[in-house]
Amino acid sequence: SSRELDVLHWMAQGKSNAAIARQLEVGQETVDTYVRRIFSKMDVSDRTSAVVKGVMRGLVIASEPGIEEVIRARQPKG
Repeated sequence: SSRELDVLHWMAQGKSNAAIARQLEVGQETVDTYVRRIFSKMDVSDRTSAVVKGVMRGLVIASEPGIEEVIRARQPKG
């Protein structure tokens, strides 16, 4: 999902689940769920492996200029 890609991006930036939750303005439990889904879909058991696979698959770039604006644009208004 696009939210999983958002979470994967922030994982690639070295952010904790709590920091990702604050950035995306969702609960930490929600981020925990996204991380578990990412691990399952990528068949990995740790953050580093998920990020490496994400980079190898072209799902995430470790330093994307302007990514914050893209992520904010995806968030529902309100």
